[in-house]
Amino acid sequence: MPDSGLSEQDYTEVPRIQEKFYGETAAIRPFDPSDKHDIEALLKISTDPEVKKWMDMSEIQDKEGDIDPNKVFNWAKERSGNKILYAISGSPVHVGQENVGEIQGFVYIYPVSQESMDCFKKGGINIPDTKLSEVSFAALPGAKPNQVASATRQAIKAYASGKGLTHHETIFIATIDPQNIKSRNVLRACGFGKVGEAYYDRDAEKQEKKDEVHKLNSDKLDQILISHLITTQ
Repeated sequence: MPDSGLSEQDYTEVPRIQEKFYGETAAIRPFDPSDKHDIEALLKISTDPEVKKWMDMSEIQDKEGDIDPNKVFNWAKERSGNKILYAISGSPVHVGQENVGEIQGFVYIYPVSQESMDCFKKGGINIPDTKLSEVSFAALPGAKPNQVASATRQAIKAYASGKGLTHHETIFIATIDPQNIKSRNVLRACGFGKVGEAYYDRDAEKQEKKDEVHKLNSDKLDQILISHLITTQ
C-alpha cells in the first residue's frame, strides 16, 4: 500500500466533517487519501470475498485480477466531477463512540458506460442517457447493519445537488446479480424498482450472465425520507 504521507489521524478532539440527514442512521463524507485508517478500510472492503463475489472491481484490479493497492489509493481521491466515491461514515446515533466518523462502507456513483447502454437497449431496457448515473455500494466487513441504504439515499441527493440539480432532475440506475438479495433490499429501501434484466457488457453477454437493472423512483425516495423524519420525531 502506498504509505508516503499517510498517517493515523487523531479525531478525538476535532471529529471528521461528515453530513447526515435527520432521521438517517449513517453519515457520508469523502474518503481521506492521507488517512491510513481510511485507506486500510477501503482495501478491506475491496478485498472482501463477499464484495468481490457481487461487484465488478476491474477498475481497481491489476492484470492478474488482484486488487491493486495503488489503484485503491487513487480511487479514494474521486470526490468531484462525474465519479464520486462517498465514504459511509459512522454516526453518533447508530455506532459506538469509537466508530463515529470511521468507515462503514462506500457508495460509488459514476456515469453509465456506452457499452452498458447498448447492452441495456438490446435487452429491451430504454433509459435516457442524459443526466444518467449508476450507483453501487458495499459495506465494511463486520460493520453494523442498516447503514448502506441510509448512506445511499443521502449520496444520491448529494450527487445531484453537486451538479446543481435535484434527484428528480437526474436518472439513477443500479445493476445487481439476480441472486444478490441484500443489494436488492438496499435498492428497495432507497426507492429503486426493477425495470428488467440485461447483460452489463459484452463479456457478460459472452458468459450469458444477465443482471437485474433497477431505476430510482424519485417520488418513492421522497416518501422514504419523509417517513424517516416522521418516525424519528
